[in-house]
Amino acid sequence: MRRAIVSSILAISSSGLLLGCREDRTGAPLPDPIPRPGSMRATEAGPTVDLLGLPGAVPGAGLVTVQSAAGTFTTTSTPEGSFVLSVPTGGAARVEVQFENSPSTEFALPAGAIDPLTGVRFSSMGLERWPAVVELYPSAAPGTRLVAVNFNSGDVSQATADASGNATIAIEARPGDLIRIYATEGALLSTPVELVVSADN
Repeated sequence: MRRAIVSSILAISSSGLLLGCREDRTGAPLPDPIPRPGSMRATEAGPTVDLLGLPGAVPGAGLVTVQSAAGTFTTTSTPEGSFVLSVPTGGAARVEVQFENSPSTEFALPAGAIDPLTGVRFSSMGLERWPAVVELYPSAAPGTRLVAVNFNSGDVSQATADASGNATIAIEARPGDLIRIYATEGALLSTPVELVVSADN
């Protein structure tokens, strides 16, 4: 009877390992990887991709380093843990992303394509103090998840297109900032619509 119990325990332990439990050699649980792969997005794999970390991708403001077949590229994340960087890939399908001195995380660049936005309206009229929260009005298929990124500050804001295909995204910016707006599905970002913020718009 005792042998049967021991055998059952061993079987359960083995099945846990087969299911991919994240444990070190002592059986202690391993921490989640940083940056978090599930919080990263990218445009379709190609010579250059826009690599995006959503808020919470890293623990806060700090140095983010991306290693691709084309070289090493860096940016700084926001206090909310978001970051963005245009990365030459050198034709590779994967990049290594590191936050500060944490171990790097491998990120597979997504393949395929999704429908881009059908248009974006933007208005900053009446704003007198900068930086300011500006509103973007993208149009896309109903239910499409949308993300706007300020490439100058790294700020990220998200919304979902309503039943009419319209959405409102608020994001902080100042004149001269480059903002790109994407549709997103899983880890994949669409070809962006981009605009440069102007106090006259």
